[in-house]
Amino acid sequence: MPAPKPVFIRAAQPGGPAGTRALIPDRPFFLRAAALAVFSGFVIATVLYLSQFQWLCALVLLAGCAAVIFWERRRWWSVLKMMLVAGVLGAVGEWLCVRKFNLWQYHFPVFKDGLPVWIGLVWSYLYALFILIAEIFEDGWRRLGDPIKNFLAIGFGVVFFLFLREVFLHIDRNISYYYILFLAIGLSIWRAPADTLTLIVAGIGGTVGEYMSIRHGLWHYTNPVFPASGMPISLPLAWGLAAVFVRNAAMRFWHSTLWLLAGTGLLAGAIRVFPEL
Repeated sequence: MPAPKPVFIRAAQPGGPAGTRALIPDRPFFLRAAALAVFSGFVIATVLYLSQFQWLCALVLLAGCAAVIFWERRRWWSVLKMMLVAGVLGAVGEWLCVRKFNLWQYHFPVFKDGLPVWIGLVWSYLYALFILIAEIFEDGWRRLGDPIKNFLAIGFGVVFFLFLREVFLHIDRNISYYYILFLAIGLSIWRAPADTLTLIVAGIGGTVGEYMSIRHGLWHYTNPVFPASGMPISLPLAWGLAAVFVRNAAMRFWHSTLWLLAGTGLLAGAIRVFPEL
């Protein structure tokens, strides 16, 4: 499914020849984007401040998800699909990383597996938010000239290669094999400029959010590359690639994703019944 375009209105171009028209963004589109950003900041700040009250945080995140769906109600089903994919796969991924690999530990877990009650909701909310923000930047990308696009694309390629090199120089060997598989899946579906912008927005937003969460004592990494910040070097790329996967799974491969989600649920249930797996 192609990404929906923002609503535009037609207006005469000042000083242009007769009959010339220019596309001007519809003002409510930007008002909705600004309102979404302000509300999202309030939701995230509330969760950070009330992090010890797990069920209250879950209610705040649920309200945040409902608000995002309401603001994007013209395509509510697409947004809901993104939230479902992110929530299910995120919860399973968190369980594997916390329980099986011991990559990080939450300080206020509710479940005996070491996870907080709001874990699926925070994945649903943040990834839908990052993808929607990337779509706003995609509109700006379309307005750039080809020379600027080429310059930015080359710069991004160089930075991405150098960062990837640093990741594999410092990442734990036991995790590197899974990371390579994760990277291969992400690159195989990475097609459009919207995917690149999604990776950048989620990589930056997710990393900043994790830094704030660690500072507020929500969790800690067991083997951080940067002890001062308590964060691993692979974090931005992990957030970005996960967002690219969520976006494409919800918009391009929805029917295949349904089978993947069903298989993931069966696998999670089997692991709980047979812990030795």
